Amino acid sequence: MLARMLFYAAQLYGKYKLPVKQYVFYIGSRPARMRRELKQEDLSFQFHVRNVVEVAYYEFCRPANRKKWYWLFWEIWVPIPRKKP
Repeated sequence: MLARMLFYAAQLYGKYKLPVKQYVFYIGSRPARMRRELKQEDLSFQFHVRNVVEVAYYEFCRPANRKKWYWLFWEIWVPIPRKKP
C-alpha cells in the first residue's frame, strides 16, 4: 500500500502541482498495521490511515469538503479488470 500511495501522490502532484494530502479508510475493530511512512536519504513520504467507524458522517457532507472528496475519490479510483470464470 505504501508504494501505491506514493505513486498516486506523485501522479497527482505531477498533474496539478498542488500539495497532496492522502487518507486510507478501512473498516476494522483493531488498529491498522500497514506501513504508512517512508524515510530515505532524499525522500520522506507519509499518508494518513483512518477507521471509517471513527469518522463522523458530516465530515464528508460539509459543503466545503464535498467537492474535495468527490474529486479525490474519482481521481485515485483505478478500476481493476476482473478475470472471467
